[in-house]
Amino acid sequence: MGVVVVRDTRLVQTAVIGDEHSDVPVVLPTEAIELDGFRHAHAHDTFWCGLLLGGCGAQLAHKLYVDRQCHFQHFPQVNGTPHACRRPKVGESSADHLYVKAAMSRSLLDHGLAGRFAFLPPIGSLLDLDLDDGVALRVYMDGTVPPDWAGDRIPVLGPGVMPEPGCSPGAHTCTGCGARAAEPAARSGSAPRAWPTPRNGSPSPTVPGPTTA
Repeated sequence: MGVVVVRDTRLVQTAVIGDEHSDVPVVLPTEAIELDGFRHAHAHDTFWCGLLLGGCGAQLAHKLYVDRQCHFQHFPQVNGTPHACRRPKVGESSADHLYVKAAMSRSLLDHGLAGRFAFLPPIGSLLDLDLDDGVALRVYMDGTVPPDWAGDRIPVLGPGVMPEPGCSPGAHTCTGCGARAAEPAARSGSAPRAWPTPRNGSPSPTVPGPTTA
């Protein structure tokens, strides 16, 4: 018997632009009326199931539908069989870590600062930032990995990541540690709404202050 390829019927909403190694994210509009504008804006771009999205690295095409949700789709393989991809997340929020990285990069540039970013496994859950002045941050995008309050990095909590109840300042846990929520709604093009603050609650002089909506 031949190998049976199971078709991935999930609706892929995010991709990266340029090649499979890119960290430039894009979200495909779900409505047909919005897709025409998207196609015009990205007429010269190529879309990929990016490795930083946990994807397979294959090229994607956008699919227009009037009776259902528009989405990205993998190109079929050369032999015509469906493309098999095991990317864990494909929804609109699956590229939030890339949007947050882009927004933080812009904020650093605005404040005349420089830093180095790293995406830790599991992809999409953790984002590290090391500033040139020695400040080290770790953004917890979701609840997959519990925040490390005793480590060397300042925790920044994404929406839905709740501090553990009963934490005490002396244990370097959530109360008094100064971690504040990160806002992955950076998909809209705005910077993260909050940066970490030190124990006294005032904005850190070495980290850009929070932007307000």
